[in-house]
Amino acid sequence: DLPRLYIAYFLFALGNSLVFVAYPSLQADVVPRKHRGKVFGFSSFATGILSSISVVIGGFIYEYVSVQLPFTLLLASMVLTIILTLFLIHEPKKREE
Repeated sequence: DLPRLYIAYFLFALGNSLVFVAYPSLQADVVPRKHRGKVFGFSSFATGILSSISVVIGGFIYEYVSVQLPFTLLLASMVLTIILTLFLIHEPKKREE
């Protein structure tokens, strides 16, 4: 229904705004200045390629397997990402210059 759709879009926008601010800041703190351009460029390139592939796969699953499965897989991958982030990513004590 429409109210739940509005809530979902709000939460999606909130999550995106937090990610798109926090991720580059963490990258800048971790990557030495002389390598930042290469790392940021490769990161953007890899994100674009992987996003394109995931859209195709998600569309195929939605169309030919199950309407709900792409969303369930997304939820499962986000839970896994949160767990990995909590245990493997730590803010450095000293910022890279």
